[in-house]
Amino acid sequence: MTLAGDAKQQSTPVATLESPVTDINEDARGQLESIQAVQEIGNVPVKRRRRHEVWLNVYDIDAFTGRLNTSFLRDANLGAFHCGVQVLGEELFFAWGETDHTGIVWTEPRSHQVHVYRESISMGECPLSEPEIREVIANAMDAWPANSYHPLTRNCVTFAEELIERLQAPEPCPPWIRGAADAGNVPWLRPIADCGWNWVKWWCSTSPQAAQPLTMPSGT
Repeated sequence: MTLAGDAKQQSTPVATLESPVTDINEDARGQLESIQAVQEIGNVPVKRRRRHEVWLNVYDIDAFTGRLNTSFLRDANLGAFHCGVQVLGEELFFAWGETDHTGIVWTEPRSHQVHVYRESISMGECPLSEPEIREVIANAMDAWPANSYHPLTRNCVTFAEELIERLQAPEPCPPWIRGAADAGNVPWLRPIADCGWNWVKWWCSTSPQAAQPLTMPSGT
């Protein structure tokens, strides 16, 4: 009786262990089937969200300024540049005008009609979708009227910096593109710059040559 009782007592743990093992095997089988199903689904091409590269296109104001930029102005943080933002296959920049219509202008990438192309700097991939990018651009068109332009504080460089930031591009704009504008935006020079800018606007408003948006050395 004692041996039979011992055998009976020993059989209970064995039965108890068999159930978890069976459950584990069933769980493992289920996981394996799930993995196989995922692998089968993985063989089907899945359309991923397209990323859009953002570029900062930098121009010299003209050939002469370009030589000065290369020689010493850029290194001295006094360079005079025009900037445009390239995204979705188009380049956008900000230019002066007399009206409150948008000052944002489209052009072929790296093909400004006045300024001399210098280089393109990758700002990285924009995480936004194409409709989201176009919404950012539409909002910028409302926020940047042509008559709000100022050569020191609200120009093509500041526009490019803000647009790139709103596009959530990961790379920051290089500080040297702000050289001339930053150098002129000091308390003792600001009144002179404002006076000169007011004269330029007056001249453009009375001159037949002012048919096109004005571009300035500190950025359009």
